[in-house]
Parts: sequence; C-alpha cells; structure tokens
Amino acid sequence: MLFVAVVLDPRYRLKYVKFWFKKWYGKDKGDAMSSKVQDALKRLYVERVGHTGASSSSGSGVPLSRDSRPSVGNASLSDRIKSYNNRFKQHLADEDSVERKSELDTYLLESSEDPDVEDFDILMWWKMNSSRYRVLYQIARDVLAILVSTVASKSAFGFVP
Repeated sequence: MLFVAVVLDPRYRLKYVKFWFKKWYGKDKGDAMSSKVQDALKRLYVERVGHTGASSSSGSGVPLSRDSRPSVGNASLSDRIKSYNNRFKQHLADEDSVERKSELDTYLLESSEDPDVEDFDILMWWKMNSSRYRVLYQIARDVLAILVSTVASKSAFGFVP
C-alpha cells in the first residue's frame, strides 16, 4: 500500500516507482514489482467502481438511436442530413467508447507535477482534481489517510514491558 500511495502522489506516479524498482532490483525484478503495484491499484479501482456504480468516463448525455435511418419520401433534405449526421455521431460514440481509457489509465499517462515544489499539498491537489478523477479521488482519500508508523503502539503510549 505504501507504493500505491506513492503512485497516487501526482508528483511521482507509477514512473517513479518503476524507476526506483529498476535501480534497486534490476530490470526484470523491477518490472515484476512495478506490475504488482499497478495490479494492486487496478484492483482498488475496479473494486471502487463496482461499489459506487460509477463509470470510468462520462458520455455525452444525449442518447442517439442506433436505428435512426433516413426517412425516404417526404422528408426534407435537411431532415435527411440530420439523420445521416445522427448515425455518424452514434458511430463516433460507439468507436470512442471502445477506445476510451479509464481514469486510472489517464492518470498514469499524464505527466507528473514538479517534485521540487516545496509547499506542494497532495490533499489539495486531489481535492482540486476530484472532478477529473472521481473514482481515483476516493481511492486517494482512503489510501492517503492510512497512517504510516514504525513505532509499536506499546512504545507510543509509554508502556514498556
């Protein structure tokens, strides 16, 4: 989960994790470990999409009939042109839905923020981009809320056996 949190940092993303895994473990093992991190993030994404019922991308909001055929006979030229255009728009929408990438894919392909910015606020970045990444925002909110600590709970509260 720690590496998933690094990927969810827009200054680093998956490229950062891949870079360091290859440096530390070599190309083959580094690629395998990067794939495990990416798979974990994909599982979180798929699970979240399933729970919220959210889609990974938004449509045009205007349903077009697949069976809209140009009417023959008394239809005016402009009506026929509109009908042809509607059929073409439906074709484009069908084609786009096949090619459309998920939020996760889009996020991972985007360029990273500048890591040298001193006062970068990762939580504010996610808040500002929550409309672009609705599902990833929820995942980032949950993952980044996990406290990372190396201190045993007994030591933290002064209990020494």
